[in-house]
Amino acid sequence: MMNQSFAQINFALKGGLNLANISTKSKIFNYSGDAKKKLVFHLGFAAEFPILEKYAIETGLLFSKKGIRFEDSYTSASVDLNYMDFYIHAKRILDFGYMNVFIYAGPYRAYAI
Repeated sequence: MMNQSFAQINFALKGGLNLANISTKSKIFNYSGDAKKKLVFHLGFAAEFPILEKYAIETGLLFSKKGIRFEDSYTSASVDLNYMDFYIHAKRILDFGYMNVFIYAGPYRAYAI
């Protein structure tokens, strides 16, 4: 007797906070002041395609803000950048009974908007 099971695609809204920072080695952009991390957010949706019991492929599209804050004794400034991030990741689910740990690996592409 064979038992066939068809995996269901799971959809999710994703969101969260990031601490963004920018680093550069450009000779044009040489800022010697105090560059600080900036609290920003990302928001979007994802789809998960289960493969096996503990494996899945996850893809999604996120709107992400990125940037940096500058402060020194003379001035302060803030740079805000907006991106659309698209990703496709292999997902491994580790079940420890009292909690699950997810391991992701795969590419993503970010487009400035």
